[in-house]
Parts: sequence; C-alpha cells; structure tokens
Amino acid sequence: MTRDEALEMLDRADLVCAQDEVRGAVERVASEISARLEKEFPLVLSVMSGATVFTGQLLPLLAFPLEFGAIEATRYENGVSGKEVRWHLAPKDDVRGRTVLVVDDILDEGVTLAAVRDKLLATWARRRYWSRFSPTRTSGGTSPRRGLRGRAPARPLRLRIRHGCLRPVAKPARRLRVGGIAMLAIIGGSGLTELASLEVVRKQIVRTPYGEPSGPLTYGHVGETEVVFLARHGYGHTLSPHEINYRANLWALKEKGATRVLALCTVGGIAAGLAAGAIVIPDQIIDYTWGRRSTFFEGAEQPVVHVDFTHPYCEVTRGMLIEAAADAGIAVSARGTYAAVQGPRLETAAEVNRLERDGADLVGMTGMPEAALARELGISYAALAVVANPAAGRGTSAESISLEQITAVLGEAMARVRRVVEEVVKHHGHP
Repeated sequence: MTRDEALEMLDRADLVCAQDEVRGAVERVASEISARLEKEFPLVLSVMSGATVFTGQLLPLLAFPLEFGAIEATRYENGVSGKEVRWHLAPKDDVRGRTVLVVDDILDEGVTLAAVRDKLLATWARRRYWSRFSPTRTSGGTSPRRGLRGRAPARPLRLRIRHGCLRPVAKPARRLRVGGIAMLAIIGGSGLTELASLEVVRKQIVRTPYGEPSGPLTYGHVGETEVVFLARHGYGHTLSPHEINYRANLWALKEKGATRVLALCTVGGIAAGLAAGAIVIPDQIIDYTWGRRSTFFEGAEQPVVHVDFTHPYCEVTRGMLIEAAADAGIAVSARGTYAAVQGPRLETAAEVNRLERDGADLVGMTGMPEAALARELGISYAALAVVANPAAGRGTSAESISLEQITAVLGEAMARVRRVVEEVVKHHGHP
C-alpha cells in the first residue's frame, strides 16, 4: 500500500468509536486488571503488532509492578483471510511458573489466541489472563478457552471490549486508583460533602450518551482513600425525583471506573418500629414508578436483554454497610422492602395502606430505576435509607406531615449516616 492509498482509505473510513469512548473502555479494562493482578508480579506479553496501540494505552494505567515482553503469532501475514498460525516471536522460558497477562487486539475465530494459550501451557505458565479489543465476531467462532467471554458496554457501540476472565468479582471495595479513577462511589444529596474527614480535591463534568447527569462528579479523599460523590437531585437540590436522569448518573459513574455504589436516600416509615430517624439497609424493592427511562437496553441496535433482579441489592455491599454500622455503634434495620413511588408529591394515607398490604416497609421516590440500572451496568449497589418521617396516616403523620420536623430529623440522622459511610471507606476502601 502506498501513502496515497492509505490516506484515501482513511478518508473513506467510518468512525466506529470516538476517542473518549475508547479511552473510557481502556480505563475500565485497566481497573479490572488491577483488581485481579495488583498483588501479583505478572509478565505482560503484547501480541505484535496488532496490540501495539492498545498496549501503549493500557500499560500506563496498570497500578502494579510488572515485567513486559512481546510475542508475535499471526494467521494473516499481509492477507485478509486467516491461514495456519505462524510464530515470528514465541514466548521465552521466562514464562515458566509466572502469572502471564496477554494483551491482544481482536478476537475473531479465536484460532490465534488459542495457539498463544497452547504455547503458554507448553511452557508452564502458572496463570494466564487475556485482555483484548474485539470489534469483530464471526458466525460459528469459538472462544480459545471455555469461560472466556466479554461484557459489552451497555450503549450500542460497534466497538466492544472483551477481557476474558477479568470479570469483576464480589468482594469488598478497595482503594484502587487507576489513572485517577475512584472505585467507590456514593450517590446522595448535597450534604454528602460534609463528611467530617472528606477532603474535596476536584469536580468533573461528564458527558454521556444519555444526556446530562444531575451534576459534576465530586472527587475527594477520606483518609488516603479516593471516593467519588454524585448529588442525585443536583447541587442545590433542584431536580425532582421523576426529573432525575438516572441513566446518565449511573453511566457517568461507571464510565469513570466506579464498581461499587452506596446510595443514600430518605424515606417514609411504613412498618411499625421505623420511627423518624431510623436507618434501614433494604434488601427488596417494589417499583410503582412510571414513565422513567429505566433501561440501557432499548433501541433498534440493541438486543433484548433481561437481567436477573431477584435480589435487587448487592449482598456484599449490604454486608459492608451492616458491618460498618456495627463498628460505628449505629443501630440499623438490616432488612426491609422499599416501595419506589413516582412523586414528587407525598402519598395519601390510603396509598400507604396499600403499600403496606403489598409488603412494603418504607416508601421513597428515587430507589428505581437507579437500582435496576446499576444491575444492568454490573455495578455492586446497595442503599442506606434514612426514615425522615412516619408515612402518611401513621404516628405523628396521622393527620399531616410536617416538613419542618423532617428537616430537623435529617439534620441529626445524617450525622449518623456519615459515620457509617466513613466506616465503610475506612475498612473497605484500602487494599
């Protein structure tokens, strides 16, 4: 190919994925690799020459020591169709007993990568991991290793990321800083920035395919741990529950590397014993909302996707909150069914009676579709709910609900919530 032919090809080429989208994808892969290999001393092998660009973007984001090398195996040479695999640069003996990360660009039929796997097995690599870009898929193509599969971004992109067995695992959040990414995120009101030990370092505006989030992401440190906050109702509390762009909020957090979300919310207490000021860590949801954009999987270019929502909250994250509350000496209710209603008006006494008959223990306006969207994105999500008042028709709300009393209750209760959050970060935000 001549230079002029190359320029003509570039002029005719379609933009598959914007640079920012590629960068975000590489950051997500890097964060998952770091979570898996941060305590290893792996040998990273880049498959030449296809993975050169991907490797150059990935390596600076890996937050652990490593050794680097290259291998070269191809079926294509200068052609466009695959033939027998030929080795130009095989793995050396230094892979013996090592944990090996193989970086490649495209998984087509899996033949070349299967050959790489077999070669590493023959040289006794102890553990093998694969990280690759994969914008193509062929009919009848097979994976080189059972269980190697990718998770595509939720939005309809033709460029998709496959990172094999480097899937998020259910374990406590830890301090992972990869290229400035915060792994632990907290969604709540503007009072979140009042954490006693929080040091705000920066704010970042994030653009998403789903519109504008509620506000900029606020990054800060609790001790040495970096966390990120998002004010669900916007800074200044200007967005009503039905006006919140839940998809943009969750996408922005995921795009910047958040893998675990603590969602703080205020609710009305339905069940007996849930008086004003009580704190609940719910384990179930009933959704009564309507008209909200509640899934990423819609549109002509998206397949029909069903996600399991049997248990809507992550049990690991719930366990972290329960443990943190115990460590802080804060009494909480460890179970409860959250009724998510439309709002913004409060409920009638008859509606609350209905919710109770349905099995709800507390009622709020922001629990859905937030929890479901987090599940679609693979984010570990749990809620910490503060009872602001007895629900309509109950207790001190038997005749009416006093908004002044709600303000006073939240002022005291949020101090206890902040202590729980600080304990979560203290005990689960470090390696």
